[in-house]
Amino acid sequence: MIPTRYKAKLPRQLSYPIGAQALSMALVGAPHAESFSVFFHKRPVEPASWFRQVLAQKSPYLLLMAKYRTEKNPGYAGAQFMIDRGWYGEKWELTVYPVLRELRHQANCLLRDHGLPLVVQWLRSSEQAGWLSRDQRIELLFHPAEETLSVQESSGV
Repeated sequence: MIPTRYKAKLPRQLSYPIGAQALSMALVGAPHAESFSVFFHKRPVEPASWFRQVLAQKSPYLLLMAKYRTEKNPGYAGAQFMIDRGWYGEKWELTVYPVLRELRHQANCLLRDHGLPLVVQWLRSSEQAGWLSRDQRIELLFHPAEETLSVQESSGV
């Protein structure tokens, strides 16, 4: 199972749309799936008032993000304890953001049926030459008004 590194406590009206066990099952067999850790954050935008406004207006927002970070050179400023704890090593992370409790089932279905298969496809593309030499990210945006997900991919240096 994908280890949970952080899980924020949510107010009563919010819920995470998916758990670590369901994420793990959806990613079974995908390249690098065993390297992930998962974080459950309480909001995708700051401050909290902005997130409340996004929810009230049913605006699209980030629901799940998967990212790969290449190994970094700590340089002269990298403290030894940070190097020892892996702060500069290669990282595979999943971040999940909450939905209004009444939209949990809808968001869960969208993730299982459409979103997580896109993440698996993204992970399979990691086998292409040069993919692992750059930071990579896939973001699943939840559109509550339309009851859909959209995807954005990016890569950096």
